[in-house]
Amino acid sequence: MELTQTLFIALQGVATGLAVLVAAIAYMKDRERIHDDRLERRRRHEQDSMEQATKLSAWMGQEIAAGGLESARAQISPKSRGLLLSNDSEGSFYNLEIDVTFGEESKAVTVSPQVKVLPPGRYYSAGPQVGSPNWHFPQAVEALQTTFTPYAGTDRFKVLSVKFTDSFNQRWHMNHAGVLTYLEDVASHGQGIAPLRKKQK
Repeated sequence: MELTQTLFIALQGVATGLAVLVAAIAYMKDRERIHDDRLERRRRHEQDSMEQATKLSAWMGQEIAAGGLESARAQISPKSRGLLLSNDSEGSFYNLEIDVTFGEESKAVTVSPQVKVLPPGRYYSAGPQVGSPNWHFPQAVEALQTTFTPYAGTDRFKVLSVKFTDSFNQRWHMNHAGVLTYLEDVASHGQGIAPLRKKQK
């Protein structure tokens, strides 16, 4: 009788131990699954952020006077010179900090027009002119009903760099050659939240 009770108690202990082990294994698998799901979401988030960032472009150009390019060349001076911005993504960009060289001959200076919000589309911001020393607010190219041509062979009118935040709260830097560098996760800045990716040095 005592032997039977001893065996029963031993079997109960084994069953309890197995139940604890099974529960621990299930817990670890759940944690692993949750971790994998989070990583996958972060990867998708990162990929979407990078994809959007590649769809921003900026270049300096001139507004062509009525009569077309040849007429503008004949007149020497275009209607205006300024910054062309193109957002080919489906979301907006925010807090654009743009460094450009802008000036005639040796008078070219580095200036920084700023754009708070850039919705999808193409925009033109006329630069400082005689009687109008400030950068003009960006206007949709379609609404201007005029023609623009880029400055492709001069350093006097050139985009040096663009810093911007995408729709995923990721901050980027684009250099004069269009090369992107990730800067920071704006949403987690100063809040102790792990960024999507490490800051590039």
